[in-house]
Amino acid sequence: MRKLNPSISPPRCAGILLFGRNPQRFVASAEIICVRYATPSMSDEFVRQDIKGTLAEQIHMAEAFLVSNMRETACASPAWPGRSRVSIPWRWCVKPSSMPVAHRDYSIRGEGIRLLMFSDRLELYSPGHLPGHVTLENLKDESATAATRPSSPCSAMWATSSGWATASTA
Repeated sequence: MRKLNPSISPPRCAGILLFGRNPQRFVASAEIICVRYATPSMSDEFVRQDIKGTLAEQIHMAEAFLVSNMRETACASPAWPGRSRVSIPWRWCVKPSSMPVAHRDYSIRGEGIRLLMFSDRLELYSPGHLPGHVTLENLKDESATAATRPSSPCSAMWATSSGWATASTA
């Protein structure tokens, strides 16, 4: 394997985040801060995990945090006696952990992605601004968000090719 000469070919942010041994050494704010509150609002009692590593490692660890901190409820169905179900379906954990990573604006320094779990909802905060013509008003309209350019095209393309996202969501 050939060594990179930084004076000729400096490493790019996407390469560092996808393949670097210690990406936070170069992009300190490339992290996910996961917090689980047992109530519907912020309180003094919480579980917190600061997730660092490559983008793939961050997504895996964020999914693991979501799954391990979900509440289980008893399923009172005669068809499924004794079964429990989680408060958030597992398939919904993949998108919340991968989309902020793919769409985060890594040129903004100082703030990581925040994933906040409450007893009644999941909130995501990703540094940056809404892309293109997307506004808070038209955010719910799928056609308005489908044709936007992601803040981080390389990580969005990686998320799509890795199966973390679809072309329409990345």
